[in-house]
Amino acid sequence: MTDKRLFLKAGEGRIVRREEDGKLWPAEGDWAEPTLYVRRRIKDKDLVQATPPDVEAATAATEELPAPAEPQPPALEEAPQKPAKPVKPAADEKK
Repeated sequence: MTDKRLFLKAGEGRIVRREEDGKLWPAEGDWAEPTLYVRRRIKDKDLVQATPPDVEAATAATEELPAPAEPQPPALEEAPQKPAKPVKPAADEKK
């Protein structure tokens, strides 16, 4: 089943009470199921759909980020060189 909740704020200059407990609707908005009560509040413009704060923050954060720099290839580090060991001539080889 899909989530049909709506993020709503009180309309401009409106005071709205919650259906469940009669407390005031938060000024920053809140999630609600689209019950008959909520749909009536939307129709009367007591409640209006709004953008949830986490989406607003994410949108603002992406707008403030600078454009990504072009990727640079990783710097190659040279392995430390070990001094070469002298090679002993084979037994059948004589100078």
